[in-house]
Amino acid sequence: HAPACEVILAYRADPNVTCWEGEHVWFSLAAVVGVVVYLIGVPALFAHVLFWRIPASGLSNQRTLALFGFLYTRFEPKVWYWELVEMLRKVMFVIAAQLGHKLDPSTQCILALAAVSSVTILNFVHKPFKDRAYNMLSFVTSVTELVCIVLGMGILSYIKNFSKTVDAGAKLTWVWFVGWCFLSASLAAIVMTAASDMLTLHRQRRARLVSNRT
Repeated sequence: HAPACEVILAYRADPNVTCWEGEHVWFSLAAVVGVVVYLIGVPALFAHVLFWRIPASGLSNQRTLALFGFLYTRFEPKVWYWELVEMLRKVMFVIAAQLGHKLDPSTQCILALAAVSSVTILNFVHKPFKDRAYNMLSFVTSVTELVCIVLGMGILSYIKNFSKTVDAGAKLTWVWFVGWCFLSASLAAIVMTAASDMLTLHRQRRARLVSNRT
């Protein structure tokens, strides 16, 4: 009789680590806690605040502003709930990443593309931020994400179909160039927004000094 085979589950990133034994158990428990808190607890808390507490007390309630103003004060009053839209995009990214071992890369890209494109369209239509610089930053970074995802899908398709017949790396130079151009534009938008914030804070400080002197 042939000896029975023993199936051992190993950690994909480090095959020397056996799943559900030793320190892996503690890592798994910590991961479960993180998922419950980040994917369920935080969105549920924010939804309660934005859809129940704020409508009940009003956007200008001092206690609500002190406790939860960071959730909505940077958005236009008509879209005070926009933090949940941003969080939904992050959750969809996490889901796509966690299902990576079950989905092929193209399907992952499609899920990420759906998440980013929907939020990009909503940002363009509603312009949720009070500061125009933040609207510009949100739009530029979202478009950059879209371009990077589309280029990634193109790379995957190109390598799958042509890598055996041509030098895929040499033929994809233009893809890296376009990707870096959009990433540079996104970085420039971030720097410009930060500079705008610093200038605004400086002006507010000067105004307070002038007001105190008078």
